[in-house]
Amino acid sequence: MSKKEKDTRLGYGYELILIQSIALSGISHIIEEKESEIEEVFGSDFIQSAKYLSKQAISLEDLEDLLSSYKNTHMYNLGYAGINRLLWQVHEENNIGILVNIDDIPISREVIEITDFYSINPYELSSEGAYLIASLDLRGVLRKLEEAGLNARRIGNTMKENRVIIRGEGVRRTLKPPKKDSLERE
Repeated sequence: MSKKEKDTRLGYGYELILIQSIALSGISHIIEEKESEIEEVFGSDFIQSAKYLSKQAISLEDLEDLLSSYKNTHMYNLGYAGINRLLWQVHEENNIGILVNIDDIPISREVIEITDFYSINPYELSSEGAYLIASLDLRGVLRKLEEAGLNARRIGNTMKENRVIIRGEGVRRTLKPPKKDSLERE
């Protein structure tokens, strides 16, 4: 958790921004364990691309420094068990609702291919190096992140209705609390 998270509680009306593709650290672990099998199915260029993506991360400290001038901005490392776990954690710690459009969550082609191949849920897979930012200044934060060359996208917002709602492809569902990282369920 960042220093800024401890200063104030997250409230209603915050915009949620995600930096980096989800599940890259989880994919990196899978590649370490099953590289020859993945290479046989997808090829060596695919493996190299996935490895490259997993190294494209910013530290939480650097992110805090980059956004230090933005008041009412909270930063969270997705980390263990991925975005679903973090959304649930933020919801519970702040007693607020969260609405996320699943189609806006950045997810690389490599993550999709590997998680589909192994029947793993990428939304519950370790995502070290990806960050959720909650801010009242969406445009300013996105502009600053873009200037720094970071892949950032608005994925949703906080709301009064006290639950986590995931929507996409015409469906709305309430997120249940995730138990473990997808890799632990294999």
